[in-house]
Amino acid sequence: MSCESGATHMKARAMSDATPPPRSRAPVLAIVVIALAALPYAMMMAGIGGLHDVDGMSRGLAGLYALAAIAILWILLAVLLVNAAVAGEMPLWAGIAALLLHPASLVATVLAIDLLGSDRDHGWAIIVPLAVPPLIAGYALWARLPRLHAVLAPQPTSGVVWGAVLVLSLATVPGMIEREKTTEAHRKAIPFISDEERDKQQRQERLTRFEQLTPTSPLDEYLQFLGQGDELRDRAVNSVRLVENRQAQAEAMLRSNYGLDVVRNLSVLELRATPEFCMAANDYLRKRAEDARPKGAGATFWVVEDELEILMPAFDWLVAQHCEVNEALAEMEATVRTYPETSYAANPILVAGRETYLAALARLRRAGSR
Repeated sequence: MSCESGATHMKARAMSDATPPPRSRAPVLAIVVIALAALPYAMMMAGIGGLHDVDGMSRGLAGLYALAAIAILWILLAVLLVNAAVAGEMPLWAGIAALLLHPASLVATVLAIDLLGSDRDHGWAIIVPLAVPPLIAGYALWARLPRLHAVLAPQPTSGVVWGAVLVLSLATVPGMIEREKTTEAHRKAIPFISDEERDKQQRQERLTRFEQLTPTSPLDEYLQFLGQGDELRDRAVNSVRLVENRQAQAEAMLRSNYGLDVVRNLSVLELRATPEFCMAANDYLRKRAEDARPKGAGATFWVVEDELEILMPAFDWLVAQHCEVNEALAEMEATVRTYPETSYAANPILVAGRETYLAALARLRRAGSR
């Protein structure tokens, strides 16, 4: 009986030994994810290649493309590692290393992009985005293929891959430190200038520009020194009257809609009130009046009040010189009346100013009609 039982046991054992081990399933998910990851990987590398384009906008877009591609790529790498840990085989410590080095490598890659975009001295940093994704993706695929473990043993393979990822992740740190030191050194090399010294320097530069002006200099280069309260105004008034062709230049500025500084300084420019000049001034002032009309429901009367404060002296001068500017005066009066009562009624200063300006405009129109 025992012999028969022993024979049966040996037969069953022989049949068991003859049964082939179950075949491992193909890592379909890992292969699909790796194929998908190839696109953001290519986008990332293309973006890195454009970080030194001549055009600033192109460089900015290249950086954005690279960062967007990195975000997508590291999400796919995370999917690969989770799939490798759940459905594949890897040492426990390697799983912990993956958990830590996956986000660390993401940070390192972003820092590498920053270094690559800052200057060409850090070209070596391209090894980080170039090598880290293939290392992680290759390790995840290796974990899903147990038959490869006989050739590539788990312990040394895991050590080599995650050791390389660790080294690459830390490689950007010295580069960032070096760049910060260089930036700080450049900042310290810039001489400190107090506000008082800077103001004095700017005034001297402005004085130098003024003293370089000659009678042949363009009129608009003198006008910048004619502002009320300008320390060079008195000298500029005397000098601007010597400018050649200032009459023609003033008319051209009015016609090209750059005449504000001309109308502000009519009383000191000693211009002739020729028909051509009066027509150019009338057209310019009429257009400014049109542009001052209220825009939108929340328009405030301060807009036209400021405009009137600037333009009324010009109207006074032009009417005194017998220029025909009634069109501009009528347009300005219409603009003032266009503002709704709600834009000025709550402010006594605006109410009084509105009445004063309307009266002055009416007076000028009557004077111009005589």
